[in-house]
Amino acid sequence: MALDRKKYIQKRKNISNPKGRSPLDENWPPVWSVSFSDLTTLLMTAFILWYSLSAAQIPVNLLAIAQKKGITKEEIEYLQRTKAITHRETTISMIRNITPRQEMAINELKKLKEFEKELKEYLTSIQIEEVVETKEGIDAILVTPRAPLLFDEGKATLKTEGLGLLDKIVQLLKEVPYYNIRIEGHTDTKPISPFHRYKYPSNWELSSARAVSVAKYLITKGIPPERISVAGYGEEKPRFLNVNEENRAKNRRVEIYISFAKPHNI
Repeated sequence: MALDRKKYIQKRKNISNPKGRSPLDENWPPVWSVSFSDLTTLLMTAFILWYSLSAAQIPVNLLAIAQKKGITKEEIEYLQRTKAITHRETTISMIRNITPRQEMAINELKKLKEFEKELKEYLTSIQIEEVVETKEGIDAILVTPRAPLLFDEGKATLKTEGLGLLDKIVQLLKEVPYYNIRIEGHTDTKPISPFHRYKYPSNWELSSARAVSVAKYLITKGIPPERISVAGYGEEKPRFLNVNEENRAKNRRVEIYISFAKPHNI
């Protein structure tokens, strides 16, 4: 019975395909169809990218309206990055009718840029720009003086040489109504020397004490303590590999984050 079934199946195959060849023989499908399908896929991808990019762009005529209102393209992009506005339709609405929140975000951006510019000019004037780094983020300014400017090795007492920088920061902050400050202390991987270990058993304590010293000085100069937070990370967040003295010197630093966001309780 099984043998008869095999004969029946073979007979049907011979009827449907007498030569016993696969439909893919005889150069089918054509070789060019593979390239054609690739081209079609690429074109479809290109159109999708073109549509997504064009949808995100700000129309030229609306940019003209924005400029009449004193809003630059850079400020619109800043609002989009900080999620003060998100969609293209919201951008159009914002340009024509700015909300208080969006206006505040634009003012924050301008103040950030002015703050960074004035601080850089000050650093250049006293020739310490090589040991103090300033960087503008989305909603904050990062000021990073290397530890030797503010502290001696193994100590958390502020040096006179670094007080001018902190005084300048305080002076600029007095022109800003709302701000918050976060101070972070960092060290390299070198262990605390036995001479200082009685006071700072590890780099954790030293980095924390240095951040607190900066915070206390700012408070004595009139910065409200509720606007300041401190943290000590020791050697755990290096910016460079601790493979030589130059990199270790860069890792011994204090980072001062200054944001101009309005507090939630105001």
